[in-house]
Amino acid sequence: MPLLPDVPFGSSYYPPHHDPADWPRDLDRMAAAGLTVIRTAELLASWDRIEVARHRYEFGWLDRIFDLAAERGIRVLLGTGSQNPPIWMLDEWPDLPVKSRDGTPYPTATMWGWACKDHPGYRAEVDRWVRVLAGRYADRPNLLGWQIDNEPGYPFIPWRRDAMDLYCYCEHTEVAWRDWLRVRYGDLDALSDAWRWDPTHHRYSAWSQVRAPRSMPVEWGVVTAWLDWRSFTAERLADFVGAQSELLHQLSPGHPTSTNVFIWSRHDAFGVQMGMDPWRLAGRVDAIGYDLYPGIDERFLREPEYVAMYLDYARSCAGATGSELWLNEIESGPLNGWVLGPDHDTTAADITRINADVLGAGSRLTLYQGYREWDCIPIHWGALVDLHGEPTARYTAAGAVARAAVAETDLLRDAEPRPPAVAILIDVDNAVVCQGMAAGEVLLDCVRGAYRALHGFEVGFVTPAEVAGCPARLLVLPFAMVLAASTGVALAAYVERGGHLLSFAKAGMLDGRGWYHRTRPGAGLAELLGVVEADIASTAEPVPVELPGVGMLYGGLHRQRLRPVDGATVVRGRFPDGAPALTSRRQGAGVAWACGTHLDLGVLRYGDPGFLGWLARSAGARPLWSAEPAADGLPRMWARCRWLGDRALVTVTSTDAAPRIARVAVAGASARDLLTGAALPVGDRLTVEVAPMGSRIVVVEGAR
Repeated sequence: MPLLPDVPFGSSYYPPHHDPADWPRDLDRMAAAGLTVIRTAELLASWDRIEVARHRYEFGWLDRIFDLAAERGIRVLLGTGSQNPPIWMLDEWPDLPVKSRDGTPYPTATMWGWACKDHPGYRAEVDRWVRVLAGRYADRPNLLGWQIDNEPGYPFIPWRRDAMDLYCYCEHTEVAWRDWLRVRYGDLDALSDAWRWDPTHHRYSAWSQVRAPRSMPVEWGVVTAWLDWRSFTAERLADFVGAQSELLHQLSPGHPTSTNVFIWSRHDAFGVQMGMDPWRLAGRVDAIGYDLYPGIDERFLREPEYVAMYLDYARSCAGATGSELWLNEIESGPLNGWVLGPDHDTTAADITRINADVLGAGSRLTLYQGYREWDCIPIHWGALVDLHGEPTARYTAAGAVARAAVAETDLLRDAEPRPPAVAILIDVDNAVVCQGMAAGEVLLDCVRGAYRALHGFEVGFVTPAEVAGCPARLLVLPFAMVLAASTGVALAAYVERGGHLLSFAKAGMLDGRGWYHRTRPGAGLAELLGVVEADIASTAEPVPVELPGVGMLYGGLHRQRLRPVDGATVVRGRFPDGAPALTSRRQGAGVAWACGTHLDLGVLRYGDPGFLGWLARSAGARPLWSAEPAADGLPRMWARCRWLGDRALVTVTSTDAAPRIARVAVAGASARDLLTGAALPVGDRLTVEVAPMGSRIVVVEGAR
């Protein structure tokens, strides 16, 4: 059941940063553009703008904005502000800031996330503050719901510019950490055995000796302790958000809770540096919000799969956890870079294209960040209007999408995608170990390469817990260095019942503790794949693999010779010296493929030879759309489809500087562009023409 009766568009808005005389005009213009939600008080104008000193409240601005919004039919997504608590808390608790591993407190008056969420005083204050907010606003008719925290996690901007730091090592976190370990291991002997890591381990004789790990594995830290530490921090963060969600469900029934995450950054692809796991967070709120800024470093142009991959990850996360997908922040204007910026001069076409992408992914609430910029934050944060509050072409584009969407509320709200034909395995433990072993960027590039190579197919992301029920015809394991025994069992069951599996070099090098699997591929994959590692070497050169009938493939990073262990294993491709490099083995109703290099990484480094697409087709997956590569050889066109009975919503976007045509495997009686009303040719296949850097949002009637 959808959380909201409609699929609203809106924007962040922070009244204390603007002249009160402008507020009615700003909200009038929002309403005129079809923006029916404002998000406020979650960060930029939050807790200390209301509770200016302990128990001294100035609710006037927030009361007024609720009133002005209600007069215009605008609802409010109200933030709890817990990510940036008032500075007056330091008067009572000077030990409130998170501490880095070298004991340095994070500075205040800087990045949010500076306060330690394990601090008992802080936890009590958050509980009190949420009760105050709910007591005042829960009965407001135009309260839409609650945003808990903001991009929860440890600060992702370091206090030094030379390196990311690790948090939190204060005494409160150390106490919580030891309590967590007692539950996990029971006694010190079990802990000492689990944390064996010669020559840098310890044998513990008292719990007081156990400290949070200060070293990552690449720094000779204990790998199992590192895994435990990051699991602990993710669990504690989810508990912090979940506690607020549960309290708000009691105090403000009927109003959905959400939180928002920002991931896929270059330094922290999966949130593990910030101590965060989006899947855990999504399971604790009604709606998981994702924050999408394609213009940062013009990433959508440099990495054409970025937006599609990000949104497929987001909707997979929401779908797997039973939460709803919201986009709590999307790019709204020139973005990032301080005096050297902006990175990208966001255009009206960008606004329309981002909206097409998020609607295609199934977002039920989309919010721009923000409606207006703030004179006091000259970073280029984006805005639909200019610094005077006057409309821009971006404002006009946002309004066109919002107003057009009203006519198709039922379709946008209720349509669902079909199960993805192809899936990519994402394991947070694997990401933790790779990040701790200085391989986080390689993992991200392998995922990107696999996703890019599957251009044309609907792709989902699955965690180890979801493998057993994965409906995809092909499951890809990019850089799967960590595979727990339970994951191996699930992968075998997946293949037995008809799935096709593709693993790459060194798959299952490590078990769920971060220790060697003695046989590689590990976790039982050797038996499933029918191969073992004969030898392995790393290389900076391309690794060629000849596949008869397909051609020469190129992988990267590793060259792992595979030795078949039974007659059921078929050698499909070989290295230049004739050694097996690509094998397949039928198991039950499915097929398990092993590759002795990283063909997914090779897609980024050496181009896409089409192997993963060929394998997906041979597994029985059918592409949703087809489009010719751009002039630079990259896939710059993406399509999505959601279904509601015999109606379909199809979105097509392009980041190519030339006009493009996509052919989408959706048949129907008729099709029209949602924004222009123009008819599109449809019969056995929908044909969509897209302008340079453009997009189309298409409604298909009689779809099949």
